[in-house]
Amino acid sequence: RCWDLFSNLPAWGGHAASDKEAKAQDTALAVSFGMTRRVLAEGGSGASEPLHTSVVELGVKLRDGKLRGSSARCLAMIEALKDIIRDYKPEATAMAGSESPSRSAGAGQGSSEGGVTSSATPEIFQSRDLLHKINVAIEHIVECRPLGIAMGNAIKYLKRLIPMVENELRHPSQSLRWQGSVISLTELENARDEGDEDDDEASECPDPVRQAKKLLLADLDKYAQEKIIGAQQHIVDIASQHIKQGDNILIYEGTSDIITRILVTAKRMKPNAHFSVVVVDSRPYRESTKALRVLLQNGISCTYSPFYAVERVCGSRSVTKAFIGAAGVASNGYVLSRLGTASICMLASSYKVPVVICCESCKFTERVLLDSVTMNELRDPADLLKMGVDGDVVASTPKHAKLRHLLPCYDVTPMKYITMVISEHGAVPPTAVPLFL
Repeated sequence: RCWDLFSNLPAWGGHAASDKEAKAQDTALAVSFGMTRRVLAEGGSGASEPLHTSVVELGVKLRDGKLRGSSARCLAMIEALKDIIRDYKPEATAMAGSESPSRSAGAGQGSSEGGVTSSATPEIFQSRDLLHKINVAIEHIVECRPLGIAMGNAIKYLKRLIPMVENELRHPSQSLRWQGSVISLTELENARDEGDEDDDEASECPDPVRQAKKLLLADLDKYAQEKIIGAQQHIVDIASQHIKQGDNILIYEGTSDIITRILVTAKRMKPNAHFSVVVVDSRPYRESTKALRVLLQNGISCTYSPFYAVERVCGSRSVTKAFIGAAGVASNGYVLSRLGTASICMLASSYKVPVVICCESCKFTERVLLDSVTMNELRDPADLLKMGVDGDVVASTPKHAKLRHLLPCYDVTPMKYITMVISEHGAVPPTAVPLFL
């Protein structure tokens, strides 16, 4: 039974695959309106944990499907986490040297057996308190929609960074390093002299806390710029060089626009070079129509093809390359991408058409993917019944006790069908992906 294989996956859009997921979706809905989250302590008692308004807004957009694309979701999550850090103030109990019993297990150094005494002082930045607030926000985001690979990597980086910042403040002689870049307290002092501080924040947050917030915000900005925004521009510059005169390029563009940017850049860099594009699209979302409009506006010759005609398109021998985006690339070279990508890559490879995957390195993962069951999402199965150009017509299907509608979000393409992976590090074979983890 196919449905049993996918019953372990969390649903998307408020429809759950099990009672457990239904409860999680109801919790996410209640949190969105109540802006609080019930956090259970080890003893079983609960405490109401407030959520930042930015996290609530992000959760609503993710749950309703208004924010799509792995890179766009990751950038939006980083902005929400930056708002949490920017508005962070140490709890009064921690500042006074005590904490609530529900949080005593994760208290700072020097806590007593009763869990009510802590060595936290106003002169020390306690990373565990901030990490707890970050974890609460992440739990809410996950309940609204599961994290993508890029979002997971960004969260891992932030959780490694926060203790490093605490160590930086305790030992100012050391510098905080991230992949060759150095953010020192000297640079922090220079940045502080240039900006104006809020009087309320200065009175409520001790100086080490303000220093920690500035370090974290600066490094999150650097991460977003270098790993996502700058990486996409590098990919566009590299991939556009692979487009030659007379090419007929097949694309299967989803919610990301990186493939469209590659083609538009190639057209602008080589205005005299003639190449055409075959835009493949599929129901029920028809996400490639946006790319089609942009390409036509930039004077690129296009052919719009339905998904079920890909075999005929590739069999005509007119397609010279296939450019595909990705939501993630596993360490074994398997590619996680929009549903239908595996079929397109398999058909293209069978007709000796090179398949080029364009993906930022922040979407690389050390996990190993072998199928589409273990790491996937389920979209709203009611979308399968939407017909028409705008999806405003609902088709009627026979009701049957054994009939299930299944709409996975991603599929996995084996490495043998991939010719090249282009990231900000350059064009490499899929076997070289582990070198950049």
